[in-house]
Amino acid sequence: MENIAHTLVGYSLSKAGLQKVTPYATAALMIGANLPDVEVAGSLFGANYLDSHRGVSHSAAGILLLSFGLAGGFWIVSRIRRTGARERLKLFPLWYVSFLGLLSHPLLDFLNDYGLRPWLPFSSRRYYGDLLSIVDPWLWLIFGAAAFLMTASRRGRIRWAVLGSILTLLVAVLVPPAQGLLWILSVPAALWIGRFLRSRGFNPASAAWLAFFVYIGGLAGARGIVVNAARASGPALVADQIREIDVLPGRPASIGHWFAVMEAADKYYVADVYLQNWSSRPPQFVAFDKNLENRYYRESLAQEGMAAMSRFARFPFVRIEEGPAGSHTVLLGDLRYIRNRTGGWGTARATVPSR
Repeated sequence: MENIAHTLVGYSLSKAGLQKVTPYATAALMIGANLPDVEVAGSLFGANYLDSHRGVSHSAAGILLLSFGLAGGFWIVSRIRRTGARERLKLFPLWYVSFLGLLSHPLLDFLNDYGLRPWLPFSSRRYYGDLLSIVDPWLWLIFGAAAFLMTASRRGRIRWAVLGSILTLLVAVLVPPAQGLLWILSVPAALWIGRFLRSRGFNPASAAWLAFFVYIGGLAGARGIVVNAARASGPALVADQIREIDVLPGRPASIGHWFAVMEAADKYYVADVYLQNWSSRPPQFVAFDKNLENRYYRESLAQEGMAAMSRFARFPFVRIEEGPAGSHTVLLGDLRYIRNRTGGWGTARATVPSR
């Protein structure tokens, strides 16, 4: 679902004015906005998804190489096709829009809490923007309304309307009722605002980009408030000495809902927090033992799935369970994605013999 946002971003870049730069600009921007995820094809050839996803194709080197490949592909197509665009097409403007489309992908990915490794293959260090969830319905609304309004053909508008209906159904099902209702009511409001701006000579796609930056600014401001509160009051709420404090977006995404993680030597303390006064209404932190030195866990790292999750997990913790006779089951979880569950996304399992 995150690729829906990338597609809408690419289209909005085009309709904000980049479609005038060169023929094939809209196609180059929309394909470029999704092209870095071509790496998922590596899973078909045995690559571990956690290692390959957001890999080198999302890095600075990968984006540069892909931009030349994408622009070159369109340039070759223009030479093969017998169209009037062939004479007008110049390689540099085509590379320019291809590069911008590709660049939009890692920049948007950076804003969430999944992590990005921009310096691959030279460094595998991950960076986290911690402002958005991996899937943020408000991005669908901001850029989806602009896409609908900036599409001239009836067929194109029907396609955007169908996509919008599907997304509205997903939001209604997946988020709490109050937030779902707010999102649904915001759809006609966004369309009305876009039509109003267009009647006054404003470009709805440009207005969407302004709304996007205002939204990101609001998230950054809200997160700053929570970070300051966590640093000032958080360590006094737990018994351990805190080494590091992180604040991640809550799920579902909301300016007022965040997820605080305080790390001690052998534990994590986590809590859902809001824009609240921690002195009068302190959050309730739940402790998770890391157990990263457990011998069964260390042995389980010989298995590929466990090793890949250990490299990926930002807040790893381990649970050991009695397995079948003569064995133990090891659960490795990442607190970004799992707290009360015992399986699914964000976890890896292994069975190791008891000794």
